[in-house]
Amino acid sequence: MSTLLRRLSAFVLCFTATPALAATLVEFGDGDGANSRIWIEGTTARMEDASRRDGYTLIDFKSGRFTVVDPAAKQAVDLDFGKTTANDFSAKLALKDKGAGPSIAGYSTRRYVLTADGEVCGEYFLSKQALDDSNMRALLGYLRKNVAGSDDWDEPCDQADSYVASQYEKLGAPLRELDMDGELVQETIRIEKNAKLPVGGLVVPSGYRRVTMEQYLQQQMQRQK
Repeated sequence: MSTLLRRLSAFVLCFTATPALAATLVEFGDGDGANSRIWIEGTTARMEDASRRDGYTLIDFKSGRFTVVDPAAKQAVDLDFGKTTANDFSAKLALKDKGAGPSIAGYSTRRYVLTADGEVCGEYFLSKQALDDSNMRALLGYLRKNVAGSDDWDEPCDQADSYVASQYEKLGAPLRELDMDGELVQETIRIEKNAKLPVGGLVVPSGYRRVTMEQYLQQQMQRQK
């Protein structure tokens, strides 16, 4: 789940201008200086991933539409993850409260250890106050309904990664995540209310072609011939 929040899409240099709107900005990094950002306004979010330079991702929580905007190809790819069955796991999963955690991005946290079949899969530092301030409740609800809860993963810790996303709405926004070896996966750097949206806003630029995931994969296959 964290991979979804970290690696969706990235910086855009120039798009058709739209009116600047106030949004909530959540910035997070992986510890290597590569910071990603999420802007949330109402029922829509825009994600820009520092690992890419040529696009961004839009999520419409109300319709469930998940769109990757590709400026190089001037197209928008609509992805469909499908619905999942919540808590349908074969592994025995647990998220154990280990008490107060450190202050992160100005918010107090609780430390949780995630286990699958008794194996430690990682640590999470969650904040209920940050969940309210960040306006991430709708985004996390979307992930719970559309991504979390699948039993398609073979490895117990892969199932645990999916399971933990279903707990955020209840326990708090994830401000720091460590892997099973204690290495940093991601950490929230700042939460800014009333932030200005980047150029392009929360829409697909005018004139861009909308394609399905199947059409996009066909394009890639054609390019490889």
